[in-house]
Amino acid sequence: MPDFRSPGGIWTRYDPREFTFDRYVESADVRARSWQMRREFFDVAPQPNPAHEALVTLEREGRLGGVITQNIDGLHQQAGSQYVVELHGT
Repeated sequence: MPDFRSPGGIWTRYDPREFTFDRYVESADVRARSWQMRREFFDVAPQPNPAHEALVTLEREGRLGGVITQNIDGLHQQAGSQYVVELHGT
């Protein structure tokens, strides 16, 4: 799943300043690019990786109280984490 800020990330292909509310409402072109970005972003079926699974193991062993993340992909929950706080996105 592509991220936003790293080399090759979403913001290297799309300008985040274009996606303000006013520009989105005013411009059909901006809306089209916004939806294209979303299609590109969600075209990948991400899966939990070994790091997600390691956190689940620590939680089940009682060595981790939970996960605080800025990710909104749901991979921590998909891996089995029970106590996840998402800082933004939901």
